[in-house]
Amino acid sequence: KKKSEDAINDIKELVDFIYIDGNHDYEFVKKDIELYWKLLKPNGVIGGHDFNHYSVARAVVEFCNKNKLHAKNWFFDWYIEKPNTLLG
Repeated sequence: KKKSEDAINDIKELVDFIYIDGNHDYEFVKKDIELYWKLLKPNGVIGGHDFNHYSVARAVVEFCNKNKLHAKNWFFDWYIEKPNTLLG
């Protein structure tokens, strides 16, 4: 069990799928998305739970707006598909 900013160091290659369900405070969600987005392969998917929490939805929507992306949600889950053009 590790904090996400520590666990990221254990991932040595790009991945196809990332699921975030940690601390639901805005700053933590925002940081997790920004940190882990860099480890996602093109056409990969990053998602998470509790989109019904304002702080989670805010962080997801702001990230999408900033990067010209579109989040999708299904019940309480959300996800973003990474375009084939590497955004970072």
